[in-house]
Amino acid sequence: MFLFRNILLICEEMELLDGTKFSLDGLKLSLNASKEWSGTKSDLKKKKEKIEKTIEYLLNKHIKRDKKEASNEINYSEKKKREKQIEKLKAKAKKIEKWLFDNEGKQGKRGKEIQSNITDNQSAKTKTAHGVIQGYNCQALVDSKHQIIVHAESFGNGQDNEHIEPIIEGAKENMKAIGLG
Repeated sequence: MFLFRNILLICEEMELLDGTKFSLDGLKLSLNASKEWSGTKSDLKKKKEKIEKTIEYLLNKHIKRDKKEASNEINYSEKKKREKQIEKLKAKAKKIEKWLFDNEGKQGKRGKEIQSNITDNQSAKTKTAHGVIQGYNCQALVDSKHQIIVHAESFGNGQDNEHIEPIIEGAKENMKAIGLG
């Protein structure tokens, strides 16, 4: 914040800021956090249980095939493929279990649990013109004179109307910090 305000101060000294008219705009940024890893705590528990049932099924299938193959020629590549699949599923189940142990569910504005994301719990599923993404809603307020950004924030919520107040309050603080009212 210190660096940002120093840049604003330089812009003010160069008379690049008007300080009276502003524009607000935003965009939704996608993350590398997969939507697959989103859900309420109960959703994630069910997902973990489903993965564990799949592991159990694959292990039983693996054991049955091993018994059949004991008398015949063993297909090592298929066996290795099944083992890798089981290990990947175990890692997924362990990741969910660790997250469930370490985290509380996110609460929405109405006190109801909303979806969390195991990879990035601050992000949210957000509707865009191109579908639903896992990401952030980024907002920037610019001074109208030369389009200098006076405040910017990213939110883990897709509703733009909820971000107006914090953006304006942040801009007021920044403008006050550089000597503009």
